[in-house]
Amino acid sequence: MSSLIRNLKIADDGLIAHKDYWHLPEETKKKLCNGMGSEHGLFNRFIKWLIPDHFFGLDMTEAANIHDFMYWVGGTMWDKIVADIVFLYNMLRKIYIVGDKHRTKRTFMATRYFLAVLWGGKSSFNKK
Repeated sequence: MSSLIRNLKIADDGLIAHKDYWHLPEETKKKLCNGMGSEHGLFNRFIKWLIPDHFFGLDMTEAANIHDFMYWVGGTMWDKIVADIVFLYNMLRKIYIVGDKHRTKRTFMATRYFLAVLWGGKSSFNKK
């Protein structure tokens, strides 16, 4: 079993993250986490401004920051897949908590973001 799985913790709001994420000082979180989109590589930094942190008014920054931290922790390729699945779960959790308004569109966006990190996130994984 992956070390990342053993270190996951569920918060009171139902979001899942690495246990150390919940205790990060705000200044450390700002250094390690940047919301949606990657800042690794010239191309990623260039297009980051095109990638919103919200889905039709629902802020997804916390789900993205958790994912960023899990990528920073790194590990094996299995850990990357776990981080990506937790990212999808956290986005869907936020979507389903707020109600039916825009649920279909937000779920579509969450799925697209999940597929983007699953297929293209390898270059940002294990970057310390």
